[in-house]
Amino acid sequence: MSGYTPDEKLRLQQLRELRRRWLKDQELSPREPVLPPQRVSPVERFWNKFLQDGALWKNLIYKTYRHSIFAFTHVLIPVWIIHYYLKYHVTVSIPEACRIFPDQGSNPLEWKESGDSCLPSLEFYNPKSEEDILVHSDEC
Repeated sequence: MSGYTPDEKLRLQQLRELRRRWLKDQELSPREPVLPPQRVSPVERFWNKFLQDGALWKNLIYKTYRHSIFAFTHVLIPVWIIHYYLKYHVTVSIPEACRIFPDQGSNPLEWKESGDSCLPSLEFYNPKSEEDILVHSDEC
């Protein structure tokens, strides 16, 4: 037995017809592709209307606007952010003041002899008696 049976021939013919139809459907008509309309922002709509007549001065204003927006967003704002970060978030090393303890006394010369080279701050006062406290509190 050689060749296809009538059922196989019918099946192959139907498959060929389906392939032809599918290929024909892939061809685009002149109206295709149908794309959705692009959404335009209000600012872009304004500039499109503004530039319709093609006046030179309008084009110059638009270019100035476009370049200033670029400079603002790509130069000025990053500089502000970097300046803010450096000003408020970078740790500044402050030299640490020496600790002054009550038993050291109030004479800085004694401290130098003991090997400590720090001088006392002006705010430190080590009263020796209650009279000194009363005298100095009256001065303030």
